[in-house]
Amino acid sequence: MLNTKMLFLGLVVSVLLSGVALNVANTASATTIIDKESAYDRVMRTGVLRCGFFEEAPFTNIDPNTNKKSGIAVELAENMAAQLGLKIEWTPLSLATLVTDLETGRYDTVCASAFNIPRAGRVDYTTPYIYVPSRAYVRKGDSRFDGNLDRLNDSNYTMAILDGEGSTTIAQRLYPKAKQSALPQNAQISEMLLAVSSKKADIAFVLPSVFQQFEKNNPGVLQEVKTKNPFYVFSVSFAVRAGEVKLKNMFDFMIKQMVVSGEMDRLVDKYEEVPNTFLRVQKPYR
Repeated sequence: MLNTKMLFLGLVVSVLLSGVALNVANTASATTIIDKESAYDRVMRTGVLRCGFFEEAPFTNIDPNTNKKSGIAVELAENMAAQLGLKIEWTPLSLATLVTDLETGRYDTVCASAFNIPRAGRVDYTTPYIYVPSRAYVRKGDSRFDGNLDRLNDSNYTMAILDGEGSTTIAQRLYPKAKQSALPQNAQISEMLLAVSSKKADIAFVLPSVFQQFEKNNPGVLQEVKTKNPFYVFSVSFAVRAGEVKLKNMFDFMIKQMVVSGEMDRLVDKYEEVPNTFLRVQKPYR
């Protein structure tokens, strides 16, 4: 009789343990599925697009009083999201951790002025929505680099840099001998101009639109280096984690539609304070 009871209890325990093991396995399986979910699938499942952003006028302007966002990239993202029936959650980003943040899913897309530069194959860029020239700026009256930016490749000169920023990446490659005045990772791009005006650096490379905003608040302090051509011309896109083909294709289609329809031109016109600041994406017709 005792053996029968023990056998029965052993059977019950075995069944219970099997159930627990099955629940653990199911939970682990569900967790694995969620972990493997692509950004595109998550966006489609939730109806929410998580946009990473950083401040760079006129792509992303932030009102210091209301914290309200505006600008070319902001309106582009909002327009596309509205047409796709998605809501946007905005997340501030650091240029220095942009790649890692995309890979870990902190946000789905960089909805900003993402310059197309190599990032170790860990980022995919959408089709460009605009092209922008980067130019060099120095203190008023400084003509040392006029007509010859290569002179900067010398340890006697210092350039302002912001880790992960497009112009900084190109300048570091072209002028490796120059000293560097590095800004903290959470700094704004315009702070590179402040580094020049405060004599922490001799030169900074930024977009003309960034300089125009700086000039409004600090008239007559800095000037553009006189050169025949821009320092560099960047393709500007949104960015996604490498391999997010569906998400990239969706944005590519929407951007192309806005270019063809003329919406992109009207959006750029709204924020281009000085003519020819930007180079437009050509329409497939004239």
